[in-house]
Amino acid sequence: MIAATVPGEVQPHAGRSVRDRDADLTAPLRCKAYGLYSALLASPCESDIDARLRADVAVGELQPYGIDLGELRRAYLDVGLEQRRLDYSALFEVGDSGPPVPIREQQQFSDVSGIREDLIRFYDFFDYTLDERYAWAPDHLSVVVEFFHLLCFRESEANEDRLSFQLAQLDFGERHLVGWLPILVDQTEARQQGSIYGHILNSLRTFHTRDHVWQASTVFETGKGSDHG
Repeated sequence: MIAATVPGEVQPHAGRSVRDRDADLTAPLRCKAYGLYSALLASPCESDIDARLRADVAVGELQPYGIDLGELRRAYLDVGLEQRRLDYSALFEVGDSGPPVPIREQQQFSDVSGIREDLIRFYDFFDYTLDERYAWAPDHLSVVVEFFHLLCFRESEANEDRLSFQLAQLDFGERHLVGWLPILVDQTEARQQGSIYGHILNSLRTFHTRDHVWQASTVFETGKGSDHG
């Protein structure tokens, strides 16, 4: 579950270091995976998603943590655009008493204050500018996962201070994905069993759970590891 209190500032180093993490190899693959999940969880009313997914040939070769992302993309596209729009609307868009399944984090945890503010602090600290389509919803799951994609990309490209991007991934995931994803999977399956979105969310939960454990295995308190990755 998300922390009951949201920290007031981003502290990327906080007395920690990273070791045994070949970022030149791992970060690009993880970046690609999070980017795919972000696209799959965006509103299917965005007309360019299918074209982008079909054009991204490299996705077909990705199998991080044993998860076949090429097959996930194929399953998504095979459903068909109109059916996906119907499923997405039935699950995630506002009804008489709110969305059946909140795909925005603050709506999911309405009794926890400051979630949107914490997200925006992360976004601002790492110079992540929201697309106009999602400026009103910084807590939308597609946006949250896209930010993770950005952190992995910055890790892969960084010549200096790579550690900040590595530690931010662990902290951000702990605060905004670890507790939320299992709830979304359960709610989606209860509402619409067998939905492509339930399949995508379950895959993302599996991927991020394994990724979070791997990340944690590379992070050490200062003095117990070395600053490299």
